[in-house]
Amino acid sequence: MIKVHHLNCTTFNLRFARLFDGHGKIFDGGLSCVTHCLLVETASAGLVLIDTGFSIQDANNPKRVPPIFHFAFRPPWKSEETVLASIKALGFSPEEVHHILLTHLDIDHASGLVDFPWAKAHVYSEELQSALSGKSIKDRLRYNRIRIKNHEHWEGHDHMVGDTWYGLKKVHPIKELGNDFAFVPLAGHSAGHGGIAIHTDDEWMLHAGDAYMMHTELRPLPDGPSNTGLFQSFIADNQRVYASYYVLFCG
Repeated sequence: MIKVHHLNCTTFNLRFARLFDGHGKIFDGGLSCVTHCLLVETASAGLVLIDTGFSIQDANNPKRVPPIFHFAFRPPWKSEETVLASIKALGFSPEEVHHILLTHLDIDHASGLVDFPWAKAHVYSEELQSALSGKSIKDRLRYNRIRIKNHEHWEGHDHMVGDTWYGLKKVHPIKELGNDFAFVPLAGHSAGHGGIAIHTDDEWMLHAGDAYMMHTELRPLPDGPSNTGLFQSFIADNQRVYASYYVLFCG
């Protein structure tokens, strides 16, 4: 049996709202979005966490987070919006989390790893290598290399290995979790970005990470937001590949 809990692991109050929804002035704020994480109850593997958001340490001491995030995203830094607090609020113990599946290692998706030092973290090997190398300025801004390096339990996955699944190629199950979880290559946003497929009852759901950022992007062209691409092209590792998922998800 699989039960999925949807968690808001940080609310962003975007300063440059127009870049996302196409309305208002360029410096307008007020548009909110979240870092969306999942907590999955399983019968055989305990709790499985998908992405972590920021850590409880970040919420209590926001200076740990680079200034660019404060300026552009303006999170409220509420400890109750951390995944650690959410797990406790649901009546679970954090120690029940044995596996963490990461779509990518951007600080707003993976900083919470420090709250689960015992858990095995699964990610595409290419993403882990990119985060640890810190070759470009963009990599040094988006990843917290020290925290990633200090986590002791990693399982790297090969993005070139797997079968075709609902038209997506190179999809492979996570062996330690049976056939209920699978990695789905969705590169572009970062070097080794991936989605996580979850088998619930008789259907599958796909956590797409940052393969798209706003629900309005799922509208068929030309109804989607006109300015979202500017921000995405700035943050993307490969904008050409990233843009191809607009077509994939919109159909």
